[in-house]
Amino acid sequence: MRNLKKLFAVVMVVAMLASIMVPALAADGVQYEAEAEMLKDLGLFKGTNKGFELEGELTREQALALMIRVMGLEAEVEAMSEAEVAEQMAKVVDPETVTDWAKPYVAYAIKHQLTDGIDAKIKPNVKFAGQLTITGKEFINFMLKGMGYDMTGKWDEVLAFAAEAGMLSASQAVNFGNIAVLKRDHAVAIMASALNGTTADGITLAEALVKAGAVDEDKMIEYGFITPAVTPTEAPKAFEATASTDNLVQLYVEFNREVDKESAEDKGNYDIKDIDIADAALQDDGVTVVLTLDFEDVEKEIEQQYTTDLKISGVKDLDGNVMKDYTIEDIEFIDTTIPTAVDAAVVGSDTIKVTFSEPVRGYKYDVANKTYELNKSYFSVNNGKSYVKRVKLQNNNTEALVELYNDLKEGEVTLTVKSGTEDFAGFGVIVKTFNLEVVPDEEAPVVIGYEKASRTEVTLIWNEDIEVNGKFNYKDFYHTNSKNTVKDPNDLGEGEYSVKFDGNKTTLYFDDDSLLPNGTAYVYVMKEAVRDLWDNANEQQMIKVEVEVDVTPPEVDKVDVKAEDKIEVKFTEELDKDTAEDIDNYTILDKDGKEVKEVIDDITYTSKKVTIVFEDKLSGDYTIVIENVKDKAGNKISKTSVDFTVGDITAPDISKFKATLYRAGEEDQMLRIAFDDKMSTDGKYSVTDVEKYAILKANQVDVIARLEDIDGVEIEVVDDGKAVEIYVPSSKDVNKKDGDNKKSGEHYLDLVAGTYVQIGRVADEAGNKIDVMTVNVKIEASTSIDIDKVEATARDTIEITFKDELADFDEDDIEIYVNGVKYGDDKIAGVDTKVNKDGNTVAVFTLDDDYLLKNDLSKTPVKVKVVGEESENRYGKKLTKMEKDAVDKIKPELFDDGKKDESYAAKKFGYDYEGIDAEKKKYYANRYVGDYFALHEENELYYSVVDSVYYFKASLYVNEEVKSIKPNAYSAIGSDFVVKLDGKKLTNITDYKVDIGVNDEDNGAYELIFYFKAKEVKEKIEGVDTVVGYELKGDLEIQLSSEASYIVDNSGKDNKLATFDKIELDNIIFNTVED
Repeated sequence: MRNLKKLFAVVMVVAMLASIMVPALAADGVQYEAEAEMLKDLGLFKGTNKGFELEGELTREQALALMIRVMGLEAEVEAMSEAEVAEQMAKVVDPETVTDWAKPYVAYAIKHQLTDGIDAKIKPNVKFAGQLTITGKEFINFMLKGMGYDMTGKWDEVLAFAAEAGMLSASQAVNFGNIAVLKRDHAVAIMASALNGTTADGITLAEALVKAGAVDEDKMIEYGFITPAVTPTEAPKAFEATASTDNLVQLYVEFNREVDKESAEDKGNYDIKDIDIADAALQDDGVTVVLTLDFEDVEKEIEQQYTTDLKISGVKDLDGNVMKDYTIEDIEFIDTTIPTAVDAAVVGSDTIKVTFSEPVRGYKYDVANKTYELNKSYFSVNNGKSYVKRVKLQNNNTEALVELYNDLKEGEVTLTVKSGTEDFAGFGVIVKTFNLEVVPDEEAPVVIGYEKASRTEVTLIWNEDIEVNGKFNYKDFYHTNSKNTVKDPNDLGEGEYSVKFDGNKTTLYFDDDSLLPNGTAYVYVMKEAVRDLWDNANEQQMIKVEVEVDVTPPEVDKVDVKAEDKIEVKFTEELDKDTAEDIDNYTILDKDGKEVKEVIDDITYTSKKVTIVFEDKLSGDYTIVIENVKDKAGNKISKTSVDFTVGDITAPDISKFKATLYRAGEEDQMLRIAFDDKMSTDGKYSVTDVEKYAILKANQVDVIARLEDIDGVEIEVVDDGKAVEIYVPSSKDVNKKDGDNKKSGEHYLDLVAGTYVQIGRVADEAGNKIDVMTVNVKIEASTSIDIDKVEATARDTIEITFKDELADFDEDDIEIYVNGVKYGDDKIAGVDTKVNKDGNTVAVFTLDDDYLLKNDLSKTPVKVKVVGEESENRYGKKLTKMEKDAVDKIKPELFDDGKKDESYAAKKFGYDYEGIDAEKKKYYANRYVGDYFALHEENELYYSVVDSVYYFKASLYVNEEVKSIKPNAYSAIGSDFVVKLDGKKLTNITDYKVDIGVNDEDNGAYELIFYFKAKEVKEKIEGVDTVVGYELKGDLEIQLSSEASYIVDNSGKDNKLATFDKIELDNIIFNTVED
């Protein structure tokens, strides 16, 4: 309030005059009966059962109730539960002074900081003194707090504040403020005048009451507090949002209208490339959502000035309008704020809670409890006399629970937060010391509310922070009856919870077999299941929750293309997992509407999202047809078709940007910038925009010149959009002479190798922007052209990649040596060239079939030498005379012995021998495929001592020795395959596993063994189900997963298994049951 000092002076003058005069207010009698009638008509004043009693003196509790009523808050008071009232009244040190009827009003005022009592020194406790009479100034202070003003430490300015806010005139403020014992008559006058006053939100109290629905607008107009305004009809504003950051781990999304809480806090409605959203929290203003990002993703992806886009889809406003496919571009993460410890409190017998101004970086991760911890040495209690046991983080790493080895004694404790704790930008917390009061809590924790109740989960809100009481027992948490427990911890997937504890919130998760019922449900927390941090265990809690009855079928919200072989389908609600992951419920159509068969490799469902991985990469326009998918309530989706386009979604790799200088300082000076992709040549992110480029000194800070400031700069797009040639006039281009007025940086610029070109944010042809606002690329001098790499990519193929694109390539410039022997034209079948995605030339030499390399290149090492000078790039640069060894990039393949009339795999198991009868031959023919796959004998059963399971076996042979890329994780190699039996996908480890088998060095066949879990066959013997054998039957399919990554060769280059045609055997039989 900018006029406060001036008004304070006016008030003081009026006060001096008032002290000389006898105020009219001091006289007996009632003066404000008309105002009382008006307030009653507005519903803001009730009087007593004896009428208005305006002549009566007011106690503090009566005055507080009058203030709450005139602020339109009485309904909120009445809505408080007994537990909430008791929780707040527990802070009152003189509860005997508060009558029963007034306790809810006092509790509400304490909860919302509308009173500090009469002794601020005992905070957070309150001495209320409910039966003391109230002064005029105290009541005016009550009113200002009710209007939203923070009056902490401003007692001397109360009357000036009241006048500045327009709540009272200066003379009224002094006259009423000097009353030692306020009467109801005086209070009515103050309340009536306050309706014209301005609240902290910048509107009058009358307007605020109408806005809150406490008073009818027509009534306020009738009494002259609001002037009806005729506003022109405006077109509805678009539903929009902005985003900002002040740290590296949170985004503040501000919508231009209030939003629906459930949809605003749905993490799935927000998407940032390569970064998961960990939490979405709608703030009290109803328009701001704080997105907390996944800490691991932040550590991997985000640094200062990291720039990204935020996509929003699915958030609703209060009218039900849905924001769809809304993108906020170029959000830049910048953190310049030092984190601080903003508060601390003793919350347990051995625990102090510290609240930070922003999320802080965890010291280590507690896997068992899924929480981060801080280094305990960063905290000191009682100057080190109390030893810190550990420090747990909670509430998105904004709160730290400092646990001690010893219990705290009643009285004062000192906590020092040292500077070791850092935020995610690496800024250390400012050292701060808190002097705290230890006030023991002997009350058991109670549930005071709930939120986010759905059929799969509900979050219980306690009156204080809690934790598990001893060893966690999931059976202590259930609904309806003890059979409907939360999820069994032994059945959880990665990132899933049975019960999640986070401060005073506990989220209970139920699986599909124990969903919460629609409508009213009762949730139970058994006695002594949890405790507060004072070691007070809970009494049994029964919480009534309302789960909205779901009769609405699920719908597709959107389809996101995540990669060329992966899409993500987002639905409007949680789904039944079985139907969501049923491959038969999805059909892919091409652009002509024809079904693309057997294209889906895998389907996984997590939290409203179905991720579909395809067998191969897609490209172009497609349609996905979805049917028979159900939500948790069993509502089936209407048959839905959604179009999607698979294109380039990968941002240019700035590490591959290259700047090469040609004809430095000479005529036709040219700077060539090569990108890793076809780039945008128009619009905001065009590479042809001269404003995107600046030349920096070698320190990458000082600007030599911006190309937009130099006359005559020209930019040409070359290499099919993958590079630009920037022609910058040099001093020789402009014939600069001593004494003329041609200036460097204005008329010309002589470029120098070793400096940097700064490139502003650009995008590729598909619109994918680079991840930073600017990138600095070192300017290299043009030299001869080196070989970048030599690779043997197949037994008959050697690829030579050069570090530039060659305008002319002469194969005679190259000599190839295998095992030290030069391969001339008689051993080389052909030579071809291509340009790779980096714009560099690749020479492909194909060997004759009689001179093939070994799969293991160490047995046939290859060396390449540059001997000639005919090859050159478009600028006349030649190849560098050099030699380079080839690296092994030959993938292991399925074994083929080259003998067309017999099968290696069949012979291994006796399925192919002379004299076999026709029936046996037909039977055996269904137990092997080519040289490379065979089922073991039908009755051969293998027992695994490790996992106590019986298996049937099969062998797959490859043409070189392989291993697991993770030496201690051989069980994982089974996930390199997609295995199906009768069309149903089998699960690695659970249904089958794969291991490395025996090597046949003589024949060059190397074995992988498949173990298929055998199924028990039972018969009733003497009335008892008895296992009489094992079997496995059905149509078997095996193919390489599109995400295969575990099986590699021994070359040191980790070449993965080559893709092969699907192995298919119909109606396979394994059986040990005797006839």
